[in-house]
Amino acid sequence: MKTNVVSIEKVVPVSTLPDGEYKGTWGGYEVTVEIAGLVYRMKTDIGIRTPSAPCVVRVENGSITINAD
Repeated sequence: MKTNVVSIEKVVPVSTLPDGEYKGTWGGYEVTVEIAGLVYRMKTDIGIRTPSAPCVVRVENGSITINAD
């Protein structure tokens, strides 16, 4: 069987992300955010009932929090 790749995910340690606040998009259990020119998709333990809501992604000392905007 032959197929095409539609996306590639790379797992990165949280400690490699620069501290700061970033605008993201939260839908279901996934947050999409652009940091330093790279797009990251993050899985959350709590989901929301919308496919696309603005959020703020805060990276601080190797910890990430997501807040609805």
